Amino acid sequence: MNQAIYLSDSQTVYEYKVTKLSYGIPVTTYEAGLTQSDTSKSTINLIACLEDDAFWAQVKRSGYTNFKADKRIVLTGQLVNQKPLNEIDTKIKQQLQ
Repeated sequence: MNQAIYLSDSQTVYEYKVTKLSYGIPVTTYEAGLTQSDTSKSTINLIACLEDDAFWAQVKRSGYTNFKADKRIVLTGQLVNQKPLNEIDTKIKQQLQ
């Protein structure tokens, strides 16, 4: 899982390394974990709804009116570097703009 996540605030670029991928986490479990987070390290969580077969079966059963996803995919990364935007590789800079 040695992938990078890059974020920018238009002045600084923050580089995070992916440390964990969690798949199929119930929303209530994820929300309970938020209050127990370790804030001593600079981390990022990228969160998406999990639209698996169970989700689509629920949507179909509802007559295509209930699109509420009850599970999440969470990608976690830890900060490893930060640099001014003008010092970043051109390819990465183009992707951030």
